[in-house]
Amino acid sequence: MSTSSFVPRLFSLLRKVIITRREKASDHRQDDSSHRVLCETLEPRLMLSAGAVDPGTTDPPPPPPFVVGDYVSDQELFQVAPDAKGNVVFSDADRDQVTVSLSGNGTLEVYRTVESGDADAYLILLSDTDMSSKVMVKTKGAGHASTTVHDIYGLTGSVREIMGTKNVDLTGEISLAEKLKSLKLRNLQAGSRITLNRDGGSVGSSDNIMFHVSSVVAASVNTKGMPIKQIMADSWQGSMTTVQPRIVAPWIGRMLIKGAKGNKGRAKNGTSGNAGKFEADLILDGTNAPGGVALGNVLIKGNLGTADVANSWQIFGSLGMLNVEGTVNDTSILATGEIQKIMIGATRGSDFFAGVSDVFMTDVVRVPDSTDDFAAGTATTAGINSIMIRGFKGAKGAKGSKKSKGAKGAKISSSVLLEDSHFGGATLGVVKLMNFASEDTYSLTVLGDPANLQQVIYMDTADRQAGWVWSPGDEKPDSLLNDVPLNVVVEVVV
Repeated sequence: MSTSSFVPRLFSLLRKVIITRREKASDHRQDDSSHRVLCETLEPRLMLSAGAVDPGTTDPPPPPPFVVGDYVSDQELFQVAPDAKGNVVFSDADRDQVTVSLSGNGTLEVYRTVESGDADAYLILLSDTDMSSKVMVKTKGAGHASTTVHDIYGLTGSVREIMGTKNVDLTGEISLAEKLKSLKLRNLQAGSRITLNRDGGSVGSSDNIMFHVSSVVAASVNTKGMPIKQIMADSWQGSMTTVQPRIVAPWIGRMLIKGAKGNKGRAKNGTSGNAGKFEADLILDGTNAPGGVALGNVLIKGNLGTADVANSWQIFGSLGMLNVEGTVNDTSILATGEIQKIMIGATRGSDFFAGVSDVFMTDVVRVPDSTDDFAAGTATTAGINSIMIRGFKGAKGAKGSKKSKGAKGAKISSSVLLEDSHFGGATLGVVKLMNFASEDTYSLTVLGDPANLQQVIYMDTADRQAGWVWSPGDEKPDSLLNDVPLNVVVEVVV
């Protein structure tokens, strides 16, 4: 039946139905005049059968997901054919030439989201690799000479090295069935993640990984039991719009967040932009950590943490030296073992505690207030050997003329350097504080006896005469220049 003849017939049928209802309503009113039936005027409507859909008027169904082994993607992917040497060469989105190669054992496949034309690599797929296998991604060309890889996925086996030249970025995930010895890329872009030892294989005493990257944004790492020998990056930023980045591993031997090339010297005035900042959480379970040190020496050239998002470092073991040249913002650094040394430019809203218990790690209380908050109760001996807030270099003085000297710049900024922050452990060594916001804006906690705190030295760069020194047994601090009626905020847990 055609649409032109269907509509009038439908309208005629509807009129008959309405007339029939009106006749019945009229009969009903004769029986009960208190009820009325009101009918709206109906317009003809076109009714189409589901079988009459024109295939050309709707979007085609989405392509089926791409599945190889346990790798699944919602993208339709096309393999790039290798050349005679087994290398995969193609033109990326910037029309730069990209070469992906594999040396050693295993097989390599590269997939993109286009069958032909210019596009970056979406998937580098590896199988049957081992510790002789090295993956290399290189670019050259007249474009930006940079490229991206969305995923690098190892179906089976370990990989010795994944290396991109200094212009290769990861936008998705690196996931390997077993181990990885070295990763060198330029950037880990927002939301990317790295998962190693996915199948949960055994980890030997010599198994560890080294990370060398430039900029990292909201990227997370889970090594599944593999230690990290070293992390070296220009910056490791967090994000306010994605899940807080996190590094999960048994232990980290060394961490250097060095800032961009040319960012030399200590932070000035506490500002360093994105250069050298670190904003990821750490969870280090300490399994087989050498000497019980779950986190070795740490150097962060910029700020640690941000005031916008709370950061948490949970270290099940000891921490070597923590050296932050910028400000520690809203960060909790907790270790079940000792902390050898803390040197920071400034601290705001942050806590530093050694020798704490596993329970205290997840407690909402910021400062230990019971012996149960310490790893071995009253028998705990782990503390912080040395604490130093050292400030920032002040602004440079005005340049002088040939006849007169220029004004000297401040050696250390006079801004507030200590605010709403707490330090503690079973013992504390020499504590050097500087420029606190007020007397009650900090605390020092020790276990059992005030004598477990060695000494406190305070300096105020705006007023040198406001400095003081205090040792256990002193009724009040001894000023460096004169007596000052200050109270040292020391908490003793018994």
